[in-house]
Amino acid sequence: MTQHVMDTRLDQIKIGSRARKDLGDIGLLAESIQQIGLLQPIGIDQNYRLVFGERRYRAFEKLGRETIPARIVRVDSLLQAEHAENEIRKDFTASERVAIAKAVEEEIKAQGERRGRPKADSGQTDLIVDEKVVNSPQFEPGQKTRDAAAMAAGFDSEWAYRQAKKVTEDGTQELIDAMDQGEITISTAAILTKATPEEQRQAAAYPTMAVSIAKATKIKEREIKEAAKQQKQAVSEEKKQARINDINAQAALISESAPEIPAGPFHVISIDPPWPYGTEYDPHGRRAANPYPEMSLEDIAGLEIPAADDCVLWLWTTHKFMRHSFGLLDKWGFRDVAILTWVKDRMGLGAWLRSQTEYCIMAVKGSPPVQLSNQTTVIHGPLREHSRKPDAFYDLVNGLCVGAKLDYFSREKREGWAQVGNTLDLFTAEANQ
Repeated sequence: MTQHVMDTRLDQIKIGSRARKDLGDIGLLAESIQQIGLLQPIGIDQNYRLVFGERRYRAFEKLGRETIPARIVRVDSLLQAEHAENEIRKDFTASERVAIAKAVEEEIKAQGERRGRPKADSGQTDLIVDEKVVNSPQFEPGQKTRDAAAMAAGFDSEWAYRQAKKVTEDGTQELIDAMDQGEITISTAAILTKATPEEQRQAAAYPTMAVSIAKATKIKEREIKEAAKQQKQAVSEEKKQARINDINAQAALISESAPEIPAGPFHVISIDPPWPYGTEYDPHGRRAANPYPEMSLEDIAGLEIPAADDCVLWLWTTHKFMRHSFGLLDKWGFRDVAILTWVKDRMGLGAWLRSQTEYCIMAVKGSPPVQLSNQTTVIHGPLREHSRKPDAFYDLVNGLCVGAKLDYFSREKREGWAQVGNTLDLFTAEANQ
């Protein structure tokens, strides 16, 4: 509903943030007002916020007037207003329409949040933008916000909005101005954002050259992308070869000598068998192949376990060998009592599910004493080098179990633990860094 026109002081009117950036020739409008007067008053809301007529407002400022005829437009929401009439109207430029579309996007998102909906609400949506009101069409359920915003701001498509937006964000001011003035199309200007600032300015200065500069830019961009791709492949191949060399060096080191089994007996034994995965390192496939020489299940079952009559055995395993692990415990004379799960800080490989856990079966022989306090069936620890176990595991075992301790197939020295393995110092230097 519109009320009567009244003279309103210019210093009472609140301009706020406006979508229009280029107001055109205010001097021409001021001359028109000076000669024939103001044909249409400006529009303000109940709180003296400007709804439409900023150019007329600026013209009155230029003329040194203190008041301006204004009519109050009773606005039901910030999304409803009358079209403003102006004899010297200036259409919105492409960059101004980008600003409008951004405002529409934000308003639609805000509406969705207020309604608890992630998508645009159905129904007519109006957004006040300077002297015009952007009327978006009826939203359909599920319509993308950007599509609605592009249409509301007068773009032919969401793609055109994205292209113009790219120019306003990545282009030089000269390129933006050339697009706004229609000297360079939006699509060509978007391509030119990939050109150097000097090339953008050259295209803006000589619009007839813009297309040829854009074509050259696209060719250059393709060449840069291809060079980057080749460089990435070269680095990848170099890393793969370095990993292969590292694994071969580890395997050669491991095979130099057979580990000696301490006589024991031990009251606590942790064993991490080299399970027979049957894989070798493949730079184009499985990358977690075990550099440690694998053993068959029969050879693992035949290992000498220097256990005391009362002993706690910690058998490390994965899902692939979980069922075989219980058979090994039977063979070695242990009974399982619990399963410890190591939750890693990031995922690894997996055919069905990506692996992020590893398991250690707690088994006993006889009646070994334990000091149970707050230990649980879960430990957390970072995923580090292949076969390297978390420090949290040894902290748990040291606090729970008593007696002589043996780390079977160990690759890192630990205080209070005897070791069996070919690479006992593999992680020691890294652990002390």
